[in-house]
Amino acid sequence: MDHFWLGEQFPDLALDLDFAFRTIGRDDLAGSVWVADIQGLCPCESESCGTFYTLPDYVRSEREEIICGLLVDVKGFISVGVVDDQLASVEIIGRPDICRQLVKLFSYGWSEE
Repeated sequence: MDHFWLGEQFPDLALDLDFAFRTIGRDDLAGSVWVADIQGLCPCESESCGTFYTLPDYVRSEREEIICGLLVDVKGFISVGVVDDQLASVEIIGRPDICRQLVKLFSYGWSEE
């Protein structure tokens, strides 16, 4: 199985999330951003939805805490899900560039640089 590390595929987003978590005193979450493995996409198929998951469904479904209002440089709307001090999901609405990159990753297993 291919691994799509958030820090490698979306370094600008990872940097923003790292900074945002540190700003709210969650250094534990900041560290998990770089090693988060993008495991799946939101099934909605909307072109404006860039939601992806970094923990399996069965882990997220029971204990996921949603954090909104992070101060990030990313345009559009963003919220994150957290389970046990690990990044579980990232919801990004209004960023077609990220959406296209995610589709490429999961359609072909590689990214364009």
